[in-house]
Amino acid sequence: MAVKNEKFGKSVKGKFRQAGMTLTESLLVLGIGAAVAVLAYGGYKMATGMVSASSQVRGITQLAAGIQRVFGVAGNYADVSAANVINSRIVPSDFKVGGGVITHAWGNSVVPQPGNQVGAGTTQFRITINGVPQNVCVDFLSGISSAATTLWAGGTTAGTHDVKDSTGTYYPARAATQCGSSATTNVILVAG
Repeated sequence: MAVKNEKFGKSVKGKFRQAGMTLTESLLVLGIGAAVAVLAYGGYKMATGMVSASSQVRGITQLAAGIQRVFGVAGNYADVSAANVINSRIVPSDFKVGGGVITHAWGNSVVPQPGNQVGAGTTQFRITINGVPQNVCVDFLSGISSAATTLWAGGTTAGTHDVKDSTGTYYPARAATQCGSSATTNVILVAG
């Protein structure tokens, strides 16, 4: 077939050149796009997990400071309860409140009460943070340890579950062990 070359006004014989991409090229582009999407989604999940951990650390430390400020005036935390904390309007915006329950970003409860890790006494208070996810647990414990007199993870047995004991020593190895033992961990922060 002859095609007229408009620039030189002559006829040119030859084949038409294919425009666009071949099937192989298209599949290659789609494969690269899928790989980028998978990596981006993984990065997004990791980034939101870290943001969630840091926002929950901030929320717990603010809640502990608020309880000390509002309820600790006489050195007696007997009135600390979820209802009283909610009514005092000291629940940080990082948490949800509904039906008399405080809920953290991971969907489980945050329970303020008087007493130490086993509930004894009223000169201290505890905040039980239920269901801390395994992938953020160690960072979360490390972050809230400064707000705690003692800090417990996964139970109340001294020497096993205390990740910050009464001497003020924080034990990263215990935190890692307790956080690695199940998909979620219940944490008890004691302060006062």
